[in-house]
Amino acid sequence: MTDKMSIRPELNTGGSPRKALCLRIIVIFLFLFLAGRLFYLQITKGEYFQKQAELNMTRELFIPAPRGNILDRNGKILVRNSPSFQVEVLPGQVENLTSLVHALSSVLNIDPIKLKSVLREFAQSSYEPLPVMEHLDPGAVARISEILSELPGVYLSAYPLRKYMDSAFGAHVLGYVGEITQEEIKARSSEGYRIGDLIGKEGIERQYDLELRGKPGKRIFQVDVGGKVIKVLDEENSTPGNNVYLTLDRDVQRVAETCLEKTVRMISRKNGQPCAGTVVALDPSNGQVLALANYPLFDPNLFARGISTKQYRTLLSDRLHPLLNRAISCSFPCGSTFKMITGSAALQEKICRPDSVFYCPGVFYLGKEPFNCFVRGGHGSISFNDAIALSCDVVFYRLGHSLGIETLNRYASSFGLGKLTGIDLPGESPGLLPDEKWKQAAYGEPWYPGDTVNLSIGQGFLGVTPMQLAVVTSAVANSGTVYQPFLLLKSESSGGKVLKCFQSRIKERISVSPENFRAIKRGMRGAVLYGTASSANSPLVEISGKTGTAENLPCPENPYGRNHAWFVSFAPFEKPEIAVCVFLEQSGGFGGQWAAPVARSIIEAYLRTK
Repeated sequence: MTDKMSIRPELNTGGSPRKALCLRIIVIFLFLFLAGRLFYLQITKGEYFQKQAELNMTRELFIPAPRGNILDRNGKILVRNSPSFQVEVLPGQVENLTSLVHALSSVLNIDPIKLKSVLREFAQSSYEPLPVMEHLDPGAVARISEILSELPGVYLSAYPLRKYMDSAFGAHVLGYVGEITQEEIKARSSEGYRIGDLIGKEGIERQYDLELRGKPGKRIFQVDVGGKVIKVLDEENSTPGNNVYLTLDRDVQRVAETCLEKTVRMISRKNGQPCAGTVVALDPSNGQVLALANYPLFDPNLFARGISTKQYRTLLSDRLHPLLNRAISCSFPCGSTFKMITGSAALQEKICRPDSVFYCPGVFYLGKEPFNCFVRGGHGSISFNDAIALSCDVVFYRLGHSLGIETLNRYASSFGLGKLTGIDLPGESPGLLPDEKWKQAAYGEPWYPGDTVNLSIGQGFLGVTPMQLAVVTSAVANSGTVYQPFLLLKSESSGGKVLKCFQSRIKERISVSPENFRAIKRGMRGAVLYGTASSANSPLVEISGKTGTAENLPCPENPYGRNHAWFVSFAPFEKPEIAVCVFLEQSGGFGGQWAAPVARSIIEAYLRTK
């Protein structure tokens, strides 16, 4: 019995050390786990959680920066900022919602029920001001100022509002601004844009938005657990955007717009149907844009203040599309202005000479197919110079047919047709320089010799923008240099430091001799002295020009098939300083009848300003 009793203690002492060891291991493991977790939270992720804690205590409010001014080449302001007053409410600071709603609704004449609903909805956003009414008139500013001290949480704030100085002046060049969209934020997230930012939507405002927008300021608030503002911790002022100087001359631009509008209105009354038009004026020695006008126009101030849905729909539904920049975004057949290219190519390829004489019977036959001259009775014997001055179609039918489509297109391409000019504006079209490959793809048909004949006088499938034709005219004026047109002259900081200056860029040098260009220019001078552009003749300056009348077939957009009227010109003849292209869409009539007088007025205005 004693032996049996002695067995138990041995079993108990044998199991106890194993249990103690297991317990110690568990304790050590838990300690290491907790220590590791503590190390991770305090050391590895300490900085992260510190920032998260601070974010829970603070809120940031971004203050928009004033956009830079836009000025013309002489420093005349075209676009600036003006103060716009708005009433804001910090819901977290409101003590009595009912009395606040009553006071604001009576002073600002707004719906009290709607105001109360909005304030309740945003009650948790106590650190961020809620706009109640924007763009207050002076009377409303005076009324709200009298009672501000009695309304905790209500503030009268001034914000920079974009101001386009002369309403619709230069609208298609200057463009407009609007609130950034989600799509724009995604596309430009790396550039620091945020929800609520204003961004350039069109024109210079869009092209140079990064130059103009400036750097927003910032205000940091300390808030309690409920999000209520305790105090302002830090404030950083915004930095105004850079000022942008354009190559435009405001006085020349104004003449261009005034003359274009007057002419288009006159044509519209005569036809009983509205039409549209555009003007481009370039410096042929460097590509600077001196004027770019469109009609109809629109007022960019509508967008700056927040355009209504009704106003926007009205602009979009207008059959003349006033928001469209016809100078760069639309292409049309350019009619006889193309003869500058056909003539240059024929001279350089030695198909004719400057002293060549032709015969025009009034029709050119390609096989049995007749191609009529616009003078149906024919010009009879006619020199190369007079063929340009009098715009003889038969001469250029023959020259274009002899050149062939490949050679003709090679020269047209070297002048810049069928490709972007590179103008620093959004939305440019490359136009269309048709060839055999294009026609096969578009129509499933081969290119016929008749297509080349049509192209030689600027008809058929050809599509040219007014900007492209202004570049062509400039290249003729300067005897063969194709410059990239541009609008940015320079940019300056708000403190006056020059940041960027213009640099002209040569895109191509055309393989046509100065003597051959001289022959083209003499013909263009003859067009103004005694030819199709005599209405452009000026006693003040020697203008050279070429008319173009592009024929159209009736279609839904042009039910009467009215012509497009063109006129291109440069002056003075010996040392050209300005090249002008005038385009009148669906005007009917002839380029010399409608477009040439507009160009003359612009050229005279430019020389007067100099």
